[in-house]
Amino acid sequence: MSPSSAPQPHHAEAPRLEVQNLVRRFDGQVVVDDVSFSIPAGQVTCLLGPSGCGKSTTLRIIAGVDMQDQGKIFVDGNLVCDTVFRVPPERRAIGLMFQDFALFPHLSVADNVAFGLDGSRAEKRARVVELLERVHLEKHIDSYPHALSGGEQQRVALARALAPRPRILLMDEPFLGAGRAAARRHPRRDAGAAERGRHRRSAGHARAARGDAHGRPDPADARRQDRAAWRAL
Repeated sequence: MSPSSAPQPHHAEAPRLEVQNLVRRFDGQVVVDDVSFSIPAGQVTCLLGPSGCGKSTTLRIIAGVDMQDQGKIFVDGNLVCDTVFRVPPERRAIGLMFQDFALFPHLSVADNVAFGLDGSRAEKRARVVELLERVHLEKHIDSYPHALSGGEQQRVALARALAPRPRILLMDEPFLGAGRAAARRHPRRDAGAAERGRHRRSAGHARAARGDAHGRPDPADARRQDRAAWRAL
């Protein structure tokens, strides 16, 4: 693209995230129907709606892992995507925590969190340790996803989304495995205190220390551990 045709800043004092007339269709069916919103920096925003109404698809389009059929997306006044121009996902400074976590099963917890990080090996390791300590998973740094509970995998996914220090953090069903009571008590703090000053937008069990006589984990104890970890963020 030549300099003369490059997208220009949208306006001087732009919101952190702006979506204009977003449309997405699958097999002729409209899934995202003319969605527009504008959100300032530092604000926590939630997309609410019934299952299948396009919340996850909207987040995926903003993050760049899906493509809209119509509409524009701006970050800090700069166009990141329309139906012609598209900034690659890794250059958008947008983190996405997937609803199904999307961890790489062949990578350790450390390598999952470090995925996408730049810098030396030592710098990456330091960032990984910092984030795993914040989500209380430092003892699992060399474990693999299959050895973790659902709640632990979710916290690894959160750490991975935060690792590159994104300007916008998108979370799809962020409290699904963290305990409904904890989510109701501290929605703002739990959603983003691990990284201050980021804009968060969301749609939407730790392994038990004790078990039964057969060594199976106690679900109630697992839920308590998950809630404690999220409250500490």
